[in-house]
Parts: sequence; C-alpha cells; structure tokens
Amino acid sequence: MQPQQLRVAVLTPEIKLDMVRAARRCIADPSAWFPDGFKGDYAYAAKVSNGETVLVNVKSPETTRFSLIGAFLLEFHLRQVVMAAIGRAKLLDQEIPDAVHEVLTTNVSDEARERIEHSPAKENLMKLSHPQCLAALDVLEERYSQRMDHVCAEAAKQFLGSVRLPDLVKKLERKARVTTEEVATALYLELMDMRRRLDRLESGITRDK
Repeated sequence: MQPQQLRVAVLTPEIKLDMVRAARRCIADPSAWFPDGFKGDYAYAAKVSNGETVLVNVKSPETTRFSLIGAFLLEFHLRQVVMAAIGRAKLLDQEIPDAVHEVLTTNVSDEARERIEHSPAKENLMKLSHPQCLAALDVLEERYSQRMDHVCAEAAKQFLGSVRLPDLVKKLERKARVTTEEVATALYLELMDMRRRLDRLESGITRDK
C-alpha cells in the first residue's frame, strides 16, 4: 500500500510560483483554455461533446478545457491543498484579481480604466481573453519570484551575513582585512543571484516555445 500524499496546508511563495507555472502549462494552448465566463455565468472547466461545450467539474477526467481560475483549482486538487490552507484565500480573492486588474488597466483609456476599477473582480475575470490570462500569469510569476528572492536573501543574511562582492572590493581598496567567511558569503550570494536570473531566463524561454 502506497503512503497517502501529504496535504498542503501552507501556500508558500515557492509553491505559488510552481502553481502559476503549472497553470500556464495547463492553458498555454488556446484549445485547452476556457473563458471564466460562459453564457453569462461563471465557469471553471468544460469539455466538448458532439460539437457542444459542456460545463464539467475541474476534477473530472473528461475535462479538456480550463479557465484561469479553473487551472488553479485543478492544481489545488492535484496537490491536495486543504480548503483552509494559509494563502489559499488570498491567492484566489486578492492576488489573482490584482494581477487581472493590472493586465486589464494597462494601455487603456481613462474611461475604460475607471469602468474596470468599479467592476467586481469576478466580472473582470470574465472579460479576460486567452492572451490576457497568460499575461496575468506573467504578473503573478514575477511577483512570486520577487518574494522568493526576498525570502532567500533574508534567510542567507540571517545565516551568513549580508556582505556582497562590492563590499569586499571596497575593503580591499582600503586594504582592510577580509575574512574567509566574508569571501564565502559574498560568493554564495552572487551564485544565488545568478541561479535566480537563470531560472527566470529559462522560464521565459519555456513560455516563448
């Protein structure tokens, strides 16, 4: 008997970032995407039966199309994210709507922006096109990447200190003493920065394929 998968009780920035990338893979192909609004109602997933679009549960094995929110609900199911998980409500009720708002209010007239400002978040979701859904995922990915950078930097600072290569250069220019620990810390932080930049570059290349 295989051990039961552990349920996720806390959505960390790392988990959210991974979920955003999984949601992108889920709806990257327009044929696998489904608008959050369907015939005036809110919807999460669908299938095509006899040429007709039929709403289904995101957990159904028959599901072939997902909305932006539907893709995240699928991830909640696959990862066994509990309903009361810390960060779950914030992701659905604040962070995704904020990203959608940013996408919808970019490069629009003042009149359109004001109209969007006064529209409920659910209505704004229903207005999204497929490219706009992907743009909203871009916004979320950037935000969670920045949060991860901050968390990693703070953890490294507490454990190792905050000395960076420019600091060492200045000390050497003053002919001040540089310790082995300071060199190791500076190199570690530089390598972490490089790793994060490569991760972002790789993610961008993957999105463009």
